Amino acid sequence: SYLEKILRKEAADKSGLIYGMGHAIYTLSDPRAVLLKNLEEKGYIRRMKDPSDSRQELVSITESGRDAIGRLRDVLITRTAEVLESLGSHDAEEYFRIQKRIFELTYNTRKDECL
Repeated sequence: SYLEKILRKEAADKSGLIYGMGHAIYTLSDPRAVLLKNLEEKGYIRRMKDPSDSRQELVSITESGRDAIGRLRDVLITRTAEVLESLGSHDAEEYFRIQKRIFELTYNTRKDECL
């Protein structure tokens, strides 16, 4: 559908956490070990000790992890498009207006935390 195409384009243009994760290496600490172990067992991430701080791990996303994110993103976009189509154009436009306003308020009041 047309709305689905728009959502896919928007998702492709975003550089937020999920969409930017595939190109970054993050330093994470021990409390996330169970989650990381699960993701590593599925082949979605690679973990290695940080050579500059042995208490930390460097975590990078694998090609398989990027593929999984892409599949999840596609499902989310498809389902969101279906819901928005069910809402009708007026309610869907209102939803986007409110979402945009929430983002603006959040970003403008917490700009230093978003960067």
